[in-house]
Amino acid sequence: MKRLLAILLSVIFITIIFGAFFYGQQSVKSRIVEKIVVVTDTIPFEQLKPVNEQTPDIAEVMLFVPKKPPDTIFQDRNIYITQEIDTAAIIAEFIARREYFIRIDTAGVIFEFEPIVQFNRLQSIPYRLTRTDKEITTNQRERVVIPFVSVSCLTNNFEIGLGGGVFIRNLGFEYQYLPAGNRHLISVKRRF
Repeated sequence: MKRLLAILLSVIFITIIFGAFFYGQQSVKSRIVEKIVVVTDTIPFEQLKPVNEQTPDIAEVMLFVPKKPPDTIFQDRNIYITQEIDTAAIIAEFIARREYFIRIDTAGVIFEFEPIVQFNRLQSIPYRLTRTDKEITTNQRERVVIPFVSVSCLTNNFEIGLGGGVFIRNLGFEYQYLPAGNRHLISVKRRF
């Protein structure tokens, strides 16, 4: 009867160890999370410095905003083109505020620029950068049940013991069989 009870306890314990082992080895789940990051900012006027600035000739300015069609005067084999300049139109052109929109879309990144021009100068460049970041997050479950195997050696009679057990969180239960004296060892362990 004692032998049958020992075999039954051994089978139950081995079943628990294998069950705990397969339960503890479950796969890790991962998922892809897409985040849309939007950065909005403005480059102020103080940071905008002209690289090259040219002043046009007076003739180009005169032809820019005519009040009426130019007159052609022939004098001494020379041809003169005269024209009245509309000062109000030039000033209106000078103080006009113009806003532009530029969109560049490449591989999940969108650049949107809205430069503002006034007083014949670039005043500011508000921009928006939109990008989609893919992040792979891994949800790893904390293993609650961790199985282990053990081998022991008693130096007194040179007895070898075989066993195993499980840690449930930080508390461990161990069973060992010592075949030399047909003895069983049950122990409780604490993991720090």
